[in-house]
Amino acid sequence: MRIKTVTEVQISPDGTRVLYVMSTPNIERNEHDSDIWMVAADGGEPIRLTASPKRDMAPRWSPDGRSVAFLSDREGAPNIYVLNLAGGEPEKLSSADAGVQQFAWAPDGKRIAFTSAAPQTEADKKTSNETAGVIVIDEKFSRAALRVIDVGSKSVKTVTGGDRHVNDFSWSPDGTSLAFSAQPTPRVPDASRSDLFVVPADSGPVRSVVTQDGPDGSPKWSPDGSWIAFLSSGGLNELGEPALYLVAPGGGAPRQVAAELDRGIGNFEWSAGGKEIFLGTALGVRGAILRVSVEGGGTATPFTSGDRVHSDFSLSRDGTRMAVVVQDPRTPPDVYLTQTASYRPTRLARSNPLVDSLSLGEIEPVRWKSKDGMEIEGLLLTPVGYERGKRYPVLTYVHGGPGGVFTLGFGPQLGAAPFPLQAEPYPVQVFANKGYAVFMPNPRGSSGYGRAFYRANMKDWGHADFQDIMTGLDHLVAQGIADGDRLGMMGWSYGGYMTSWTISQTDRFKAASVGAGLPNLFSLHGATDIPDALARDYFGDRPWKAKELYERSSAIYFAQNIKTPTLIQHGEKDERVQLSQAWELYRALEANDVPRLFVVYPRQGHLILEPKQQRDMLRRNLEWFTKWVQERPRT
Repeated sequence: MRIKTVTEVQISPDGTRVLYVMSTPNIERNEHDSDIWMVAADGGEPIRLTASPKRDMAPRWSPDGRSVAFLSDREGAPNIYVLNLAGGEPEKLSSADAGVQQFAWAPDGKRIAFTSAAPQTEADKKTSNETAGVIVIDEKFSRAALRVIDVGSKSVKTVTGGDRHVNDFSWSPDGTSLAFSAQPTPRVPDASRSDLFVVPADSGPVRSVVTQDGPDGSPKWSPDGSWIAFLSSGGLNELGEPALYLVAPGGGAPRQVAAELDRGIGNFEWSAGGKEIFLGTALGVRGAILRVSVEGGGTATPFTSGDRVHSDFSLSRDGTRMAVVVQDPRTPPDVYLTQTASYRPTRLARSNPLVDSLSLGEIEPVRWKSKDGMEIEGLLLTPVGYERGKRYPVLTYVHGGPGGVFTLGFGPQLGAAPFPLQAEPYPVQVFANKGYAVFMPNPRGSSGYGRAFYRANMKDWGHADFQDIMTGLDHLVAQGIADGDRLGMMGWSYGGYMTSWTISQTDRFKAASVGAGLPNLFSLHGATDIPDALARDYFGDRPWKAKELYERSSAIYFAQNIKTPTLIQHGEKDERVQLSQAWELYRALEANDVPRLFVVYPRQGHLILEPKQQRDMLRRNLEWFTKWVQERPRT
């Protein structure tokens, strides 16, 4: 809980300084305190720019490098503040009642575009008061509009509205237009209906640029204004990882870049000359940055190297320097700098000196063949003081998704999501210090291994993916690493699904921990915020039209077999996997008289984000496996 999380690196336009956000859990206030720091690109002690007890985040350099704009909730809803680096206190720029979601400086530095929802009208407030908080589902959506604020006068002009919910956007190089991605409503299922548009920055007619099936988002204008790069499914409204496309600002047929990459893409940035795009992706268990030529079909070549995870990055205006967040199994995320001519990273900050005094287990990739011959990869964390030839208790940790992936980061899932390290539900390095090995497989359905692998678990949850995990565990037993009599299993979300499924299929494990699990896929369809995507992409149809398929993959229909002592953890306000799923599993355990513990975290959604609840979550997992795997007499 003392580890600090580093994210959101932003290199200055001239490449001499780097901004970043450092988040620290505050147990007393039960929140994460994030502040903005700055470090010289040539080295030196980092400088703390903000010290609010609330969250300061999303720093962005002004085009002239003299000021920093950022979001802060220090006065309520997140709004834009501007800090003059010559001195003085941050000045509040925007006053959006519903808060600002994201923003970007105009090229001239005189305006900032941002997204925010409209505040409640007086009529809406009156209605809300009179109905005492009654909620009407799927009516009166709070759509985010694109707005532009004048930095000098603070006057705001709304440039989009109506029936569009704006996701993300970018300025044209000349500052006259904004490209943006929008979907019909903020509902999660409508993300697959997002398209691209262009609108004049001073408001005017909205022009469609890309209108097709599937999601289209993250538009970024090329430096010369001739192209808009964006992430898309390519018009396919089906399960898949986003690919990189180009389209002319006037519209036309999008052109895919680096089609042979066959990997999902995270963040990306244009090179200064517009001839290349740098992009982040997972290559198996490594988080890499590639450089892609935009000429012709485009060719992707590795830029970074090594057994590391590279996540956030940004480029100087001339494109010669890159600031990047790097982590590895022994080093929490931190700020590095490299020239773009060749990858030679220099560490600029040492945000977690505490780690130097800790004993850590070693994490290494492992590979094996599944039951059907498919090659599977994963990670193995060996205990501190590991002795080759000695068998150890092994905890199998299944990632979320199922399109998640374990990578060679300090937190195995940290590189895949912008949340603090403490949101990892299982304290893997603490387990390593307690004498456990932790097995982290990437079964079929994981990202980072190509489209075919990503889709290989469709209509087959709990079967071939289950065999991928079990054969990996068999491999560790055969290698003389795993003690087959001291095994545990744990996972959150899809990992919770797979854990509940596993204990309904075998009593091989001495204990299990199910986090935000989904033991009943049939009832989940009616109690998740992504019902259509789940049904269409993974099961081919809705449950009442594919009943047998849902039931053959749901642990609840095999609950009579469960004998494994099980810890259940779930957020009270989880909309992705409703709390009712946890109750179904708990009642099944109760009916079987299986040792059980059911913990509900108040106010929490699909992830547990409050520090006090995070600490409780971590401690309970440690105590549960200690009780049932380590301390239980061996059979």
